[in-house]
Amino acid sequence: MCLNATSQNVPDYVPPDGLVAWYPFNGNANDESGNGNNGQNNGVSFGTDRFGTVNSAGSFNGVSSYVNGSLVGLNNPSEITLSIWLLSQGDAGGQPYDLFFQLGNYGQHTFAYAYNHSGTNIDFHSNCFYNPYSSLDINDEWHHLVIVSGVGTASFYVDGELFVNMNSVNWGGGCYLGSNAFYIGGGADNQYTTGLIDEVGFWDRALTEAEIEALYTVEIPISGCTDETACNFDSEATSDDDSCVPSGCMEAEACNYNALAECEGEACDYSCCPGPGCCGEGMYWDYEFEQCMVSETCQEDLDGDGVIGVNDLMQLLSVYATDCEAEDVDPELGEFTCGDPMSYHGYDYATVLIGEQCWF
Repeated sequence: MCLNATSQNVPDYVPPDGLVAWYPFNGNANDESGNGNNGQNNGVSFGTDRFGTVNSAGSFNGVSSYVNGSLVGLNNPSEITLSIWLLSQGDAGGQPYDLFFQLGNYGQHTFAYAYNHSGTNIDFHSNCFYNPYSSLDINDEWHHLVIVSGVGTASFYVDGELFVNMNSVNWGGGCYLGSNAFYIGGGADNQYTTGLIDEVGFWDRALTEAEIEALYTVEIPISGCTDETACNFDSEATSDDDSCVPSGCMEAEACNYNALAECEGEACDYSCCPGPGCCGEGMYWDYEFEQCMVSETCQEDLDGDGVIGVNDLMQLLSVYATDCEAEDVDPELGEFTCGDPMSYHGYDYATVLIGEQCWF
């Protein structure tokens, strides 16, 4: 059976095919694979991970703290892979081996993987393959461990590199003992990890060497704005920190005006109708009256027909010499009296009063 993880909480570097469970220990013991295999926290606190991020790794006291649960959906697989980040910091419980992962209840466990901090060697107590207690010093520093068990052979990787191959003895002949219970950091036979554990992944297939290397070579995340359209986009950021400042069209008259924008981004669009998009050549959109108006190419074109003609002259003369409000009078020009010369369209004209209208 091959499970497919669907949760968006699993990082891109985690292979989704066959992923049964993924425990990032981000302040809890939840399975973020989308398969619901959440762990029960038994006294585990949370410390700083290998990137320096607080509350992002399980902290185990070596005496009584562990996580346990059940891997639902695991049905006698022919291959399995366990991936784990381990920082072994001692042996507070005094046991020779500090258990970091076990599949199956004690006495019915398919395998139990542990590390001897004092003796600096690894112990793979497995019903699936033979392990001669490999000597390994991974004390007091973060290390990535991957164990792949398959038909005929099993492989152990340390920090992305193959450390040892082991003969598989029981796959296909009763290796899997049927218990889906799991333990992380201890809880079985009083053997507990002293230190930190992070990013525990379990697959019901064998990961490839390329996938294992990708799990190890993850770069330290750089926080920042990852939205390329934002005002403060950071091209070097690999993890979004919700600091993005929106950009957009800042012209209130535009169809795509963005009231939240703090810098110019998307080009302003004036093509909407009702709006500027309704108006043809020689017209403009009046936002006050919400309608298209004739563009005034010059002040003398009083009737807006695009030509300065007799109609404009008659319209001007019809109001000529009309009293204006005092505040509209230019103090340098003074008040106009019919009979005074006037300038119109670059020419000077004499004026004469005929009836009640002033003509020139």
